[in-house]
Parts: sequence; C-alpha cells; structure tokens
Amino acid sequence: MQRVLVILTVILLVTVSLGVGALTADWPFWRRAWAWHVADGGWPSALPGPHAALSGGGGAPLRFEAASAELAAAAGKARTQLLLRARDGQADAWFAAPDSAGHTLIDGRGLTAVVLIALFDVLALKHPGLLDRPVGAFLDELRQDQRGALTPRALLAQVGHGFDAPPARTPLNPFSAAARLVSGPDFREAALAAFDPVDAARGTAPAAAAQLLASVAATVEGENFAAVLEREFWSAAATADATLPLDRRRGTAAAHCCLQAAATDWLRLGLAVAATGAPYDAVRTFTTAGRILVVGASGQAVFWAGEGAPPSGLEMLLAGP
Repeated sequence: MQRVLVILTVILLVTVSLGVGALTADWPFWRRAWAWHVADGGWPSALPGPHAALSGGGGAPLRFEAASAELAAAAGKARTQLLLRARDGQADAWFAAPDSAGHTLIDGRGLTAVVLIALFDVLALKHPGLLDRPVGAFLDELRQDQRGALTPRALLAQVGHGFDAPPARTPLNPFSAAARLVSGPDFREAALAAFDPVDAARGTAPAAAAQLLASVAATVEGENFAAVLEREFWSAAATADATLPLDRRRGTAAAHCCLQAAATDWLRLGLAVAATGAPYDAVRTFTTAGRILVVGASGQAVFWAGEGAPPSGLEMLLAGP
C-alpha cells in the first residue's frame, strides 16, 4: 500500500511539474489572452509583453488650424476623442483634450494593417513585379500549398476588407489559431494556420493576410518585419516614434493589430495611402472599433478616434467647400 502511495505521489508531482512548466513557458500567451478576454468592446487598452519600437522623425510637419465649424460639428455627433483632417494642403483638428495636440499615442487596433498598403507601395518600386508574384515564392510553407498561388496584391485586397471585430472570438483557447494570432507565441505560424482565402471578408482572414504580407516583406528584404517597416516607411513618413507588439522576445512584430502611434501620424498614414494611387474606390474608408481612417485623392485624409458609434458622413469632410 505504501509503495502504491509513493508511486501515486510521484505521478502527481510529475504531472504538476509538467503543468507548471507548460504554464510558465506559455505565460506570455496567457497574459495577452487574458487582456483580450477582459477587454471592453473586444480590444484591450494595452497589450502586455514585448514590443518593437519604430523610430519616426522624417515626416513632413503638418500645421493644424483650429477645427472648422464643419469639423467640430462632425466631432460632436459622437463620443469623439479626436478628429483630424488634411485637405488640399491644409489641416485642421478637433481634440476632446486640447492639450494632447495629437501627440498622445493611439492604438490603431485593426487599422494597423493599413500600413502594409503604404509599405508595399515602397517595396514594389524596389522589387518590380513583387505584387504579382505568388506568395509561395517567398514563403516555404506555402510553396506546395494552393494558397501559395495568391499574390501580395490579392492579400492587400483582403486586408482592405475591414477589421470591425478582433480576430479571436475565444482568446483563451490556446489551440485556436485565431487566439494565437493575437497573443503569440508565433504570429507567422498562427497566420498560416488561420488563413482561409475563401473566408476573405470576415473572421480571421484580413488579420492572417496582413501577417502573411509581413512575412513576405521580411523575406524580400532579408530582415525582420519591424526593421523593414521602420526603414522603408515609418522613419520617412512619421514624425514620432511608434510601437508594435512582438509575438515573443526578439520575435516577429504584429502587422494586423495594435500599432501605437501619434494621432497626427495616423493622418500621415492616410495621406501616404492616398498618394499610392492604389486601385480602390475613389474614397476608401478603413474601419475598426473606435477608429476610422478615410482616404481620398492625393492629399486628402481624415482620422477619427473615439468610443461607441462613430459620426456619420466622415467621407463628406473631404469634399470641397
């Protein structure tokens, strides 16, 4: 009997040790997963864990005028934190807290993936034909996969479908590719598992497509995605530093979520996308919870951040007087 108790005790200790070891190894996942789980409205105010810093400083300064009556009226239709507009070489802004002056870092949430449109516009100039080559030529995991026939241009179109909801509906499920896509520990692996081109307009497809594009950019440039984004776009277009979550220490940066950047740099991102002449509608509206980026013709963009339902008719703010 005593021998049986000893054996059972050893088994219990080994089981507990393995459980504690597994929990410790996956602790970064659980910290972030819990943040997603308890987030108000589905998007956490901040994600714990490692982040990559993107250095800005090269962006052209924007001189903001006080909000016009038109801009102030639009801001007042919702619980607006800030509303910025650039049009025809002029910019005006409305802030709920005027002392912020647009320098407060704003988590772009699902709008983060919009940066890929501007980044790939730059990379396409460096690497002619990049947008129309199959992604299987860059990602070994998709070389023999039917999804590998998709092009970066097709993935960019899927990124533009929208980001209304967080990718993971059950963030505490470690066996869910969608949960791993938002919490790590390997964004690339999770994107490969989650991406379904048939489900292009909903679910995890836009987020997974964004992360696959980040992997393509890293492969083409021979550097990690954060370094490519900083060198090829952010340091030239933005005036302030920004941060992106990493899936693990010294790991891969998120391309689908949670870029923390100055409000004025979100507007600059819109202007950069407007300048690409990308083949979308004349006015493109990128929307996620509490964030809207409206991109018009070259030199025209609107950025709104707030809570609850956004004001309607933001596209009209780009129309002439």
